[in-house]
Amino acid sequence: APCVCSDAGVLRGCPYHAELSEGILWISGRGVTAVADGAFEGNGGAVSVYLHDNALETLPAGVFDGLRNPVAIWLMHNKIAVLPPDLFDRIGPLTYLVMSHNRLEEL
Repeated sequence: APCVCSDAGVLRGCPYHAELSEGILWISGRGVTAVADGAFEGNGGAVSVYLHDNALETLPAGVFDGLRNPVAIWLMHNKIAVLPPDLFDRIGPLTYLVMSHNRLEEL
């Protein structure tokens, strides 16, 4: 089953990506307004998460915790103004974090 967005644009459950050989979660430009807790569970093999060009204002604490070896997380062109302070603390080493074109005043 693919990632599912509710009528309100809330992203829920993306389990099928764990089996893709590329390890890419491509969820860009889909009008996502929020990401539910646990939406990326079962995707430990994902190396790139593309969430750019959506309408995100924040992300839940721990949403990326299951990623073991992420290389890149793309969050540009959203409406992110606030992020939980420990959002990236429990994921593997991250090479690229792209946050441009958001509303953040500090990271």
